[in-house]
Amino acid sequence: MSILKFNVVVAWLLLIALTLMSWYLSGGLSLEYKNANQFTTSVLFLFAFFKVRLIIIYFMGVGAAPLILRLLFEVWVLVMCAILIAMYWLLPV
Repeated sequence: MSILKFNVVVAWLLLIALTLMSWYLSGGLSLEYKNANQFTTSVLFLFAFFKVRLIIIYFMGVGAAPLILRLLFEVWVLVMCAILIAMYWLLPV
C-alpha cells in the first residue's frame, strides 16, 4: 500500500472515530434533550474543525498544494475555530 493510500485510509478512520465520539458526546440514542455543557460543546467544535481539516487536506488535495496555500488554510481553520468557540463562551444565551 502506497504512502498516499495509507494516509487517506488513516484520515478516513479518524473521521469515523471522531464522528462516533461526537455522536456519543452529544447524547447518542437519547430521545430526550440532553443539556450539553460548554466544555462538551467546545470539544465538539474542535472535533468538527479537525474533521474539516482532514477532509480538505486528504480528500480535496490541499495537502499537495503549494506551502503558502496550505499555511493559509491552516490559519483559516484555526482562526474560524477560535472565533466560534470564543463567541460561544462570551456571548449571552
